[in-house]
Amino acid sequence: MTEQLTEQVREEMRELFLSKDTEAFYMNHYELNKTFPNYATDQWKAFLVDPEIADWLNSEQILMQKSQLQKLLRDIEKSNSTGKAQLIGQLQKLLSETQVKEGPIFVYSYVPLSDQQQQAENTIQENTDLFADKTILQNFRKE
Repeated sequence: MTEQLTEQVREEMRELFLSKDTEAFYMNHYELNKTFPNYATDQWKAFLVDPEIADWLNSEQILMQKSQLQKLLRDIEKSNSTGKAQLIGQLQKLLSETQVKEGPIFVYSYVPLSDQQQQAENTIQENTDLFADKTILQNFRKE
């Protein structure tokens, strides 16, 4: 069971975390406890799994990975190493898997009407695939 952190404690832990620069991004809660023993391992665990902190850490790690990939791409022409090319491929794959997808999300489902809903005067039952017609999606995007 992870404990709840107060806003003040969470902010103090965040400041400590940032004081280690990028090194802290690769530490687990046990390592953070050894580095900053004034907070218990359970507190560091609660800090790392806090939804707001976890989202922030994820976005920071994606930015660091992109930066490393850009540096590798910049220096690729100076190297004849096949290992560097493999590393670039793996980083690109990792980034494509971790990036947040942008754009609209459609949830398309079918919910059958109850007997009462079928008999209601204001019920309109659609029996066609609304997304089969691409102009509907194009018009939706313009709005």
